[in-house]
Amino acid sequence: MAVVGSTHISSVARQTFAQKTLRGRYVTNTAEYDFWTPQSKLTGGSARVPEQAQSNVVPVANKMTTLKAGDSVVTGVDAVDA
Repeated sequence: MAVVGSTHISSVARQTFAQKTLRGRYVTNTAEYDFWTPQSKLTGGSARVPEQAQSNVVPVANKMTTLKAGDSVVTGVDAVDA
């Protein structure tokens, strides 16, 4: 099993979702996902990252696991606040 994690959701989009044939488990921070994916973020000067999230992350959200501090990625590996 591959675990893909990132401190920034656009990094996940560039590194992981561009590789359509990669098999693995997609893991990201719940707060990061919730911050970048709302439709309301698609306007204004900071719309670039939300546009990337809408194009590359939202379509595979059903394959993703979002974690909060204290959640386990796998046994012995826990998410922490940074």
